[in-house]
Amino acid sequence: MAGLHLVTGDAPAALLAHLDEHLRDRPLSPFDDETIIVQSLGMERWVRQQLAKRRGCAASLAMPFPAGFCRSLAEALQRDAAFAGHRPQPLDTRFEEAALTWRLYAALGDPALLTHAACGPLRAYLQDADERKRFGLARSITARFDEYRLYRPDVMLAWEDGRLTTTSPAEAWQAALWAHLLCGERPMHFARWFTDTIARLEQTEVAPAGLPPRVVVFGVSTLPPVFVRLLKAVARFVPVHVAVLSPGVDSWREHRTRHPLTARFAAASRELLQDLAAPTPGVPIDLRHTHVSVLDTARAPAQTTSLLHQLQHALRAGLHEAPPTRLTPGDRSLTVQDCHSPLRELEVLRDQLLDAFAADPTLRPHDVLIMVPDVETYAPLAEAIFANEHDGLARIPFRVADRALSREVAPARALREWLDLVTARGTASELLNLLFIPPVRRAAAVSGAQLDRIAGWVRQAGIRWGEDGAARAAEYDLPAVNDHTWQQGLDRLLVGYAVGNVADVLDGVRPVGGDTSGDTVLLGNFVEWVEQVFAWRQRCRTVQSLREWSDTLQALLSWLVKPDSDDERQALDELRRSMTTLSEAAQHVGDLPVPFEIVREWLRAGLEDGEQASGFLTGGMTLCAMKPMRAVPHRIIAMLGLSDDAFPRRQRRTAFDLIAFEPRRGDREVRVDDRQLLLDTLLCAEDRLLLSYVGRSQVDNGELAPSIVVAELLDYLDATVQVVEPSPDDRAQASVPSRSMSQSSGTARARLHVQHHLQPFSPAYFAASANHHEALFTFDASMARGVHAAQHRGELATPFLHPLPVVPPLERDPQRAPEPWLRVSVEDLVDAWTQPARWYCRRVLQMDVRRGADRVDDVEPLTVDPLLRTRMQQQFLQRTLHGQLVDEAFLDFVLAGGELPPAALGASWVQRLHHDIQPLLGRLRAAERQPPMTVDITGADWQVQGTLDLQVDGGQWCVRAAKLKARDHLQAWVLHVLRAAAAEGGVTWLYGTDGAVKLSPLSAAQAHRRLDALVQGFRIMSRMPVPFFPQSAWAYREMQRKAGVDQARLLRDFEATGEYAIGADGGDDYVKALWRGLRPLDQLWTEFNAWCDVFWQDHEVTPA
Repeated sequence: MAGLHLVTGDAPAALLAHLDEHLRDRPLSPFDDETIIVQSLGMERWVRQQLAKRRGCAASLAMPFPAGFCRSLAEALQRDAAFAGHRPQPLDTRFEEAALTWRLYAALGDPALLTHAACGPLRAYLQDADERKRFGLARSITARFDEYRLYRPDVMLAWEDGRLTTTSPAEAWQAALWAHLLCGERPMHFARWFTDTIARLEQTEVAPAGLPPRVVVFGVSTLPPVFVRLLKAVARFVPVHVAVLSPGVDSWREHRTRHPLTARFAAASRELLQDLAAPTPGVPIDLRHTHVSVLDTARAPAQTTSLLHQLQHALRAGLHEAPPTRLTPGDRSLTVQDCHSPLRELEVLRDQLLDAFAADPTLRPHDVLIMVPDVETYAPLAEAIFANEHDGLARIPFRVADRALSREVAPARALREWLDLVTARGTASELLNLLFIPPVRRAAAVSGAQLDRIAGWVRQAGIRWGEDGAARAAEYDLPAVNDHTWQQGLDRLLVGYAVGNVADVLDGVRPVGGDTSGDTVLLGNFVEWVEQVFAWRQRCRTVQSLREWSDTLQALLSWLVKPDSDDERQALDELRRSMTTLSEAAQHVGDLPVPFEIVREWLRAGLEDGEQASGFLTGGMTLCAMKPMRAVPHRIIAMLGLSDDAFPRRQRRTAFDLIAFEPRRGDREVRVDDRQLLLDTLLCAEDRLLLSYVGRSQVDNGELAPSIVVAELLDYLDATVQVVEPSPDDRAQASVPSRSMSQSSGTARARLHVQHHLQPFSPAYFAASANHHEALFTFDASMARGVHAAQHRGELATPFLHPLPVVPPLERDPQRAPEPWLRVSVEDLVDAWTQPARWYCRRVLQMDVRRGADRVDDVEPLTVDPLLRTRMQQQFLQRTLHGQLVDEAFLDFVLAGGELPPAALGASWVQRLHHDIQPLLGRLRAAERQPPMTVDITGADWQVQGTLDLQVDGGQWCVRAAKLKARDHLQAWVLHVLRAAAAEGGVTWLYGTDGAVKLSPLSAAQAHRRLDALVQGFRIMSRMPVPFFPQSAWAYREMQRKAGVDQARLLRDFEATGEYAIGADGGDDYVKALWRGLRPLDQLWTEFNAWCDVFWQDHEVTPA
């Protein structure tokens, strides 16, 4: 039966039950689809799932959004020649959003338009404007025109007749601009096409052929006036059912009493229902109204003792003066969480959910809906909070809806990175970040396991930024220097692969070899990919027509990404379709020249659009945006981010917006929609409703205001809720003292509003004191351990070594059988004794704990840090001491290494570093140097082989191009023992920039005993960490030579921090890793003492 049937309900379940009953009682033909109009993807999924549960399947359902239904219906009606007339006119695509944006962009650059008398504001705004400003204005005007065609079609049609409809000074130039776009025609744009269709539908007496057999509008709270008019016109011929969530039988009617919260928050649905019920002159329809309620069905909640259920019952009953609501102890059905940041909101939410899961075993993650004002802010934080399992905190599966395409799928993310890269500096990290995206990596023929190797090549080659020196000069007006560019780095890698790690400069290139051997294909693929990146960058930095841009971007995608999953292929197809719209728009603007920056803005808008995102009700919790008509029934609903500046949203309209200048009934108001959303959510939450907002500053703990809707809800609850004090039995059974259960009682606000602390490890969450708030709790055991550790700060962390190692003595036991044969190189022996912790981590554990060792730098060095300065000067020293020249060729070799500043600045540093070591070289040049000594020493169960460098007449040198450190003394002593064991006698001179010392000769017997102890120590170091620390060991020797060993001072220096910790053993990353949670100089003092005594035995040093 034709007519308009308004169905109001106090719960989505009641509306759905009525819909299902109606569809069952009046089934359509098997060849017809049921048309159910919804306003959100979440509601569409929920309706399908609920109908499938009731019927076993949900087929033959067409569930469009209102705009899609309007378009499809108008197109179907236009195909009926009798209805549309003799010449049916299709919609003119020149006025659709994409084409209109580009047409406006072209028009705003037309001098003929800007000289129009009415276009003075446009002319002033665009004076000296760049292309981006012009395109931004075109997009803004397009958005306004798009809104006018739904909410002000009469205004646009009046413009075509030369009439203005308001007194706004901005209307004249908009009318002139619209007339310019019409080109003297009266095209069938959407405003005319749609209003003409509705007018014909209102006037015709015969049902057109294109109408669906039935129309259902489900779960909407607001509609544009033209859509309301369309529904009424359609209702003349087919049944139209509009199901609206509205508590109270007639609460939407004028002058009716209603619940205070309904009066405050239900303005949107109330206005919609009143507009639908209002008669349209000349369009008679049969109007009916039915109200359905869960209170009248067997599905009504059996238990209404919780605060949430009592509040819902009062809303559904439509009581103006509801009886007092009772808040009993332990009731967590409705809470307001006051946090310091979005991260803390999610941490608190996790504990609240775990509490709910623990209390109800039937609860599942898919029963939870989380709504946030900004998905992009909360989604990565949710990944960190819910996606990881640790310390008994179970992973809670969830899906994110409404995310931008560029953050949801890898091909879109790759395109977004590329758009930024085109006009960026082309740094090492920018290119590597792009390459590390999986579909980009696959297109470049690089596996995931090879990415670290490529990053290592980039670091070794000294690549920082820029294609080459010429590109730097052209783009940034810098000197055309190739240092630290991609061209220089790739040349170094390729030459290094060809000739190896040659210590020479070949045609201006210093080879980087060794690490590239065996990776011919990978190196070739990487070099080719980088060259293609810069070739495509250059191709994109041009001005092209829209058709040419479409072809260019399609080809770019084919090169850039290689999908390997259905999701990635689907995303790539979506990107290609969006680029096809450029060629379609080219039909309307011709060969309009468009720079890359404008195309990038257009592409970014599509990539950042979350309207077509998926993820609703697809398993696990749903995290979605806080948008109107988004609330669907869930057992637990959490609304986060309810801060004063975020919700309700503030609608920022442009100064030339005619809708804002002269509002009308039926206009979309986001603040009204958001208030309606809170009421809808309140009715959709079945077990718990959690409201949360950032109410405290992270900086100074200052109070921040909550959303006005939260404040109004708390005010209402404060006035109507009776707080029930715990009974003596409740106190006796409580796990915390009695004061904790009554401390926050008195008012509903004090019980429901929970103020959280800045950190999740605040002791307040773990206290069992009388002042403990019952709503402050956490399930995170790691936080409990952290609090315990803070409260017992004197205790040490869990040791890495447990139990403590039993360290054997350093000297050989004569009664012990020989160990297995051990062959040791001179280099390994020196490394092990000068840096025992690092040697054990790297050689035994295969672990590198250096911080920032794998970092890729994007900025070329402009100075020389102390470590690099010492290493360079040491290189100069070694070269000079070996009789080689530090000439211009060698200095060019050093500069080509990529470690020093570029060009003249680097050359100046090289000259300065070389000059600074001349005094030290002057002391060493007089001695006659000998060839390196070959060492091959055999002990009872070991053999040491290698060479000793810097041999001179009567001994050897150890030279450091810096002040002498403890490690220098240890190294000199080990080398001294080796030389004495290989050739009896001889002196070792240790030189530094701050002085020199001489090690006294050892006899062969002394040297062999010392070397045997050193090799035994090396053998022990290969099995376990040893309590031998270079700085402490040298300090021990100095104390031993002077006034005696002071254990307390050694321990204090070992554990020194801050500015006094430079060189302290306890500050070394490797020592901290191995000896974490221990105080080795205290707990293993005896072993340290014994090893130092043996190590330094026979050591005598005098000034040189």
